[in-house]
Amino acid sequence: GRSTLRTLLRCEVRRCSPHRIEVWMEADAFLPHQVRRTVGALERVGSGRLTPAAFARLVEAPPASAGPAAPPQGLTLIAVRYPSGLLDWDALDTETVDWDDNEDVPPQRESDGATMARD
Repeated sequence: GRSTLRTLLRCEVRRCSPHRIEVWMEADAFLPHQVRRTVGALERVGSGRLTPAAFARLVEAPPASAGPAAPPQGLTLIAVRYPSGLLDWDALDTETVDWDDNEDVPPQRESDGATMARD
């Protein structure tokens, strides 16, 4: 099977207000629920239910050991980037893309190749 090894390129946690925190993550790829599990564990660190040392040990632990995942509400895919030359964009069937003529961006779609997400 495919490797489950992922490289986290960036992770930033920002308090935007007393009741709002943003977590920005960028990686070479994400595993299913990886962002939600990470944010759930970070929430437990912030609330004192998990120590920073225990959080660091989660890197080597099975994914389910991270505890409950954060809920999906608020999770926003910001961008997907592909290395130059990976896809032949001219060969893609652009007729199947549902573009709204009144919008500057395509409609949101689910993606398993996300490289940046915000909770």
